[in-house]
Amino acid sequence: MNANKQSEYSELLDFINQCPVGLVKSNKAGDIELLNAFASQILFPLSIYSSCDLSNIKTILNYFDAQLVNQIDSFEPTFGPICEEHRFELRPRDSASLQFYSITINKISESVFQYVLKDITAIVRKEHELQDLIEASAMEAGKLEMSVGLLHDVGNAVTSFGTEVAKLKNSLEWRELADLDKLLNLFSSHESAIDQSMGHGKGLAILKYLRALKNSLAKKNSLLQEGVNKLYENTSHIQDVLNIQRHYVKDKVKNKRELISLFSVVEDALAIQAGIILKRNIELIKDFSPKLPRIKGDHTRLIQVVINILKNSAEAFDSILQQDRRYIKITLRALEEEGLLLLQVADNAGGFVPDKAKKLFEKGLSSKQTGTGFGLYNCKQIIDSHHGEISISSEGINKGATLSIKLPYK
Repeated sequence: MNANKQSEYSELLDFINQCPVGLVKSNKAGDIELLNAFASQILFPLSIYSSCDLSNIKTILNYFDAQLVNQIDSFEPTFGPICEEHRFELRPRDSASLQFYSITINKISESVFQYVLKDITAIVRKEHELQDLIEASAMEAGKLEMSVGLLHDVGNAVTSFGTEVAKLKNSLEWRELADLDKLLNLFSSHESAIDQSMGHGKGLAILKYLRALKNSLAKKNSLLQEGVNKLYENTSHIQDVLNIQRHYVKDKVKNKRELISLFSVVEDALAIQAGIILKRNIELIKDFSPKLPRIKGDHTRLIQVVINILKNSAEAFDSILQQDRRYIKITLRALEEEGLLLLQVADNAGGFVPDKAKKLFEKGLSSKQTGTGFGLYNCKQIIDSHHGEISISSEGINKGATLSIKLPYK
């Protein structure tokens, strides 16, 4: 093998070794023929715990799930997926905490099996934490008779990966797949030479394995993206809503009022709603005046108001099929002569009939088919309790809308 081929081969092995999942190649008997660094990190403690030799993956798996090994042995097709994201758990000795793993098994050929291993402990713990948070929040809400607002949010939510969803969504663009594809094209264009240099059949076998590996990773990436997008759509702000509602319930009892920055309120709400704005490809325009005076108010309840306004504004674009430019403009400035702070949220989305403006703040009225009509009504109640004013206007259907809030600072 010449220097260039040796370099390419080394880069390929390094690429496989650094994949963000555990990859194992074995024969039909389960004897491990190839594994990357991530797989070693997962299998090593499993082999120690089970007192099984690290050389055979089926022996290790049999300790944790004998039925899974039977599933492998009874799989009759020449190739194909044997199991997808199968979960099992491990309680390390002298430890009260469980470790969670998932495994995907693909049969590449009669003599080649691929195992994809993941440590999902952090994800499962987030699921449990979020479930506990939902249950605790629902119980607290019932005690404080907050069922209307809180149960609406909780009722439309599902247990999810919590804060890990956003991180996972941002990490699903695997550049390595494109790099592997380029490498495969390069190898394919020199298929005969590679086979001759490595020995008859060996080069072709490596190419076959790499193609199967690339297809498997691409399929996994596609499934992950589909799953995360669904989770993102259904639970994009459940964690934040639950946290806000939890503090909202607590602070409502205390009737908490303190000097706060409206700028901070808006920035916190934007951070929470960044996902639904980005998802809809909406341009965010900020027009904030510097050194705004503070107001006396409830930080948590005002965040809830701004979150609801941003959510309504973003979702108003869903009724528009095609639009060259989408934007939400947020203005924040002081009306010094009146002693008021002005917060405006304007968009170029669906809009509404001008005569409907005042009715949108009525309890039970909603412009959305799936709405309950409590959003803007609750916003008005909160703004009224701060001795402020809230209004909304539109020039008509498909001409956008502007919502304005005025709060006293003197």
